[in-house]
Amino acid sequence: MGFRDDGDAMLARIAALERELAATRAEFDEYKARYEGKVDAPPQPENVESDARQVVFRIREPGAEIRDQRLAQDVIKIGKLSSSHIRLSDDKVSRMHAVIEVTHDAVHIIDLGSTDGTIVNGKKVNKKSLKHGDQIRVGDTVIVIGM
Repeated sequence: MGFRDDGDAMLARIAALERELAATRAEFDEYKARYEGKVDAPPQPENVESDARQVVFRIREPGAEIRDQRLAQDVIKIGKLSSSHIRLSDDKVSRMHAVIEVTHDAVHIIDLGSTDGTIVNGKKVNKKSLKHGDQIRVGDTVIVIGM
């Protein structure tokens, strides 16, 4: 086996390692999307004949399947309590963590003094206007809003 043969073998090995690295990166990106909060926006709500504006929430709690929840209340409560409209079992979520106020022209989230706070698109907020596709994090739960 000559020097050229060793070089060809080395190039083949490098190509194989590059393919393996690309596959590993793809697996990592999938893991990161699944477990670190990247959740696609829910569909926009269908037109319904109602006085209240309908909002869709795509919810990913730790260790649970992603679920969609459609609500048409003026005030939507988020927390652990059974009276919450969006009831979460996440240990880091307060009993009454936040509320979402829905009017015909705006949607706002208000943190209710929760221990870990409410994060919208990566920034901690007390009160924030929301738009379609915004990502809300309460505890380890990710909620993406559709409207």
